Amino acid sequence: MKKSLSAVIAVMVAVTMMGCASSSKKSQSEAEAEGANASESTVLVEMVSVKGGSFSMGSESGESDEYPVHGASVGSFKMSKTEVTQAAYKKIMKKNPSYFVGENLPVEKVSWYDAVVFCNKLSAYEGLTPCYTSGGTTDTSKWAAQAAVTCNFNANGYRLPTEAEWEYAARGGTAKESFLYAGSDSIDEVAWYEANSENKTHEVGTKNPNSLGLFDMSGNVWEWCWDYYSEDFYRGGSQKDTKGPSSGEKRVLRGGSRSNSYGDGSSVCRVTNRNYANPSERYYLNGFRVVTAD
Repeated sequence: MKKSLSAVIAVMVAVTMMGCASSSKKSQSEAEAEGANASESTVLVEMVSVKGGSFSMGSESGESDEYPVHGASVGSFKMSKTEVTQAAYKKIMKKNPSYFVGENLPVEKVSWYDAVVFCNKLSAYEGLTPCYTSGGTTDTSKWAAQAAVTCNFNANGYRLPTEAEWEYAARGGTAKESFLYAGSDSIDEVAWYEANSENKTHEVGTKNPNSLGLFDMSGNVWEWCWDYYSEDFYRGGSQKDTKGPSSGEKRVLRGGSRSNSYGDGSSVCRVTNRNYANPSERYYLNGFRVVTAD
């Protein structure tokens, strides 16, 4: 009887240990799955709410394409706190075209077309409705190279800011900041630019933000906007929720850090300064940030 009882106890202990091991494995598997899910749910682009309003757009003391100062208004929207990073771009696009490499550096050497493709793919990744259509589809894999792109501004997905949205946000939105640069009259407080950047990009968010909590609106990389560029577009007078000219050859860039035509680069960092480039151009200081509907 004692031998039989011992055998039964041994079997029970073995079964119990097997159950514990199984439970342990299951818990580990669940933990790994939870870790994977947590990784997948990581916020790739942190957004800041920008309440819509009216403002005076342009400058009377800047370049010829910055005047006349005119009334402009935009609706509410959300804008990425920083320029899109290389880490976020790689996650969505599975590649990194940047000249200066670093996970938290702004992605650059991206064309305007690259930027709108990223927007649609990020929208799909997050289950949002893509804004951009080309050839009748939002599926960027079916787009012809450099074909015409249209934007559905009512969709809830990601898109590039309009030029008016960009300047309004750089100025601080409803705060109606009168600073020369985004958040300050002292450029070194808020911008990486030609005089302090050592001719390279820097990690996003390492200078002071403006009153909305937006970083690097002045300096670091130039940022693509939706609009076609027109030198005399401002001469059309007040603009309500403008999306820019209806056609053109170049697209607008804003907020860049350097230009060979200026001394130390500080002038190009002004919130009213405008630049432009061919939408297929991939330059090592051209990047972007994104917006969504509020």
